Amino acid sequence: MPSGSDPDAAPPDPISAWLVRGGEEAFVGGTLSIERRDLVLRGEGEERARIALSRVRTARRTRGSPVIVLRVDDAVLLLYFVEPPRLSLRGEAPKLRGWDRVSGDRGLARAAAMTRLRTAGKDLRGRVKEWERAIRAQAGSTATNLRPREE
Repeated sequence: MPSGSDPDAAPPDPISAWLVRGGEEAFVGGTLSIERRDLVLRGEGEERARIALSRVRTARRTRGSPVIVLRVDDAVLLLYFVEPPRLSLRGEAPKLRGWDRVSGDRGLARAAAMTRLRTAGKDLRGRVKEWERAIRAQAGSTATNLRPREE
């Protein structure tokens, strides 16, 4: 069995993360951990999200960014390891760190967001890969279509 694919291995240390449903702008953030074969996101002393790993069909790290894309049943969830960019989905001015107030230029806001994600992706690469492996190992013990990715 390849390294990192043992479902009984110790889970990775808890980490700050944000969960976004594919196609939506809203997100919840907190501390991500694996508890009894569930992904759990807690913030400010309360549970904000719980996902049974047995429901995870795929888990893929997005290359070059600190994001893992999860397919849970029929939903797509994005697990960010840095706060997701706050870009508008409906043609409104972007809400990214003042770019909208300074220039209103959507392209500059998107470029800044991508640069921030790429930089964080480099800094957090090892941790994100560790989480991808742990999710795949736990989900793979019940879902046959998850195999450790070769790199």
